[in-house]
Amino acid sequence: MKTKTIAFYLYIITCLTALLAIVIDSDLLLLVSKPVIIPAVYFYYLTKTKNVNFAFTLVMLLNFAGDTIILLKITDPLYVMVPYYLSYLILIGFLVRDISRNKVNLNNVLLSLLVLAGHALMLYMVLDLQSMDGRKFITPFTIYGVTLSLMVTLSVYNYLSDKSISGFYLLIGCGCCLVSDVFYVMYNEHFHLPILSYINSAMQFFTYIFLVKYIIHRKTPPAAKTV
Repeated sequence: MKTKTIAFYLYIITCLTALLAIVIDSDLLLLVSKPVIIPAVYFYYLTKTKNVNFAFTLVMLLNFAGDTIILLKITDPLYVMVPYYLSYLILIGFLVRDISRNKVNLNNVLLSLLVLAGHALMLYMVLDLQSMDGRKFITPFTIYGVTLSLMVTLSVYNYLSDKSISGFYLLIGCGCCLVSDVFYVMYNEHFHLPILSYINSAMQFFTYIFLVKYIIHRKTPPAAKTV
């Protein structure tokens, strides 16, 4: 069996094991499976590329830090948000670079603005439902939500403009980030339904393979190998 195949299967197995651990509420099983997810998918990335992208490596490290903070049950929202927020900024940098290679299309701009408007409405509704404790973090929540919405909107525009396989993978990855974060807030701030936690975790875990697929298929300009 090829190394890349082993790495891919290890990633899938650890994702499913971590989800099972969350469903059956097994801290031990989660502790031995969740920390392996990102290293496994990153190792898969290494087997598929000859040129390692430093910025993408930083994205994976930041997500690993965020996952570790959640695993350690550190509940302060700022500690949880910062690693993911920084990774979103880097992904926005990738998107801006990708979008700049294509001509501006007015129809795509209008469709993307409609997506942004929908995100703004959703962000308002989520923030309006904040608990009293959550309202103390309304400013960082807003900044985080606006950045996430911008990333998803740019991924929509990028795919509409280019319709490349890399753009499709990034669109799906950013969509997973959006769903994961929304369900995380809903679970921790509002409803506390286990199904919300399951969906949040599943979307978070499977985001990584789409990000890896994006960076593998991304066309890099000859003059610059990294963002």
